[in-house]
Amino acid sequence: MKLPGLMFLCFLIVMSFSIKSWSQVTERIENDTLTVENQDTSAVIKQVKVEEDSVVMKYNTLTPKRVSMYAALIPGMGQYKNRQYWKMPIVYVGLGVATYFVIDNRKEYNFYRSIYAGRLSNDPEAFQKMPEYNMETIRRARDFYRKNMEMSVIFGVLGYGVQIIDALIFAHLKDYDISDDLSLRLQSPQMNPQAIGFAVALKF
Repeated sequence: MKLPGLMFLCFLIVMSFSIKSWSQVTERIENDTLTVENQDTSAVIKQVKVEEDSVVMKYNTLTPKRVSMYAALIPGMGQYKNRQYWKMPIVYVGLGVATYFVIDNRKEYNFYRSIYAGRLSNDPEAFQKMPEYNMETIRRARDFYRKNMEMSVIFGVLGYGVQIIDALIFAHLKDYDISDDLSLRLQSPQMNPQAIGFAVALKF
């Protein structure tokens, strides 16, 4: 009678150790699975971060220096690269008007200059052109159109430079966060509970 009872007791002890070992193995397998899943998740996060960085690098390939170079080579191209298409007609109209006045004033200046020079050299053909004008009037007309031509050149150069500066500035601003998600709040300092005062927190 004692032998079967002893065998049954040994069987219970073996079963308890088996169950305990099985639970430890199961727990280790679950922990390993969670570790693998965490590693896979970390790998996915790293991959997404690499893809985001790639997108940022791809976006930043159009540097402000390159945009200004485009604007210097072809007026209005800097605004096109910045996707500010509405500025392109302004650039072309401004430069077109300045070019028109340069050409027109240069034509009139050369005309009156040739008459003035011809009359000084007693050229008969020069006296047949604009006979109602005397030498002083011809000289004033020449100087007037020369001044207008020079002013048109100056405004054209200024317009050309302004469109380059505009493209450069807005290419820089594209990299800044100018969203409306800004807040300003006052809070008490938390480093020393006995301190008296307040702190300013600017949240972006």
